[in-house]
Amino acid sequence: MSDSPANDYAIERAVAELLQLLTTCPGEEREAALVDLARRVGPRQLARLFAQFIGLANSVAADEQRQTIGEELAAIARPEPAP
Repeated sequence: MSDSPANDYAIERAVAELLQLLTTCPGEEREAALVDLARRVGPRQLARLFAQFIGLANSVAADEQRQTIGEELAAIARPEPAP
């Protein structure tokens, strides 16, 4: 996880497992499951989950950006092959 406050997240294991399962479902099924989750936990908890999910997405994006920058720097540092 990054040091940026925009990249912080804390998702309970059971919810993380549900989200992982939902990644394999078509959009309509994901939506139905999230509507059901909202009914069970309420809108405030669903808003908290969404806020945590945004932090998770930010963290993944930051990790990808760091990896891309690292690869670009490695390519720059790599000597050109002799002709």
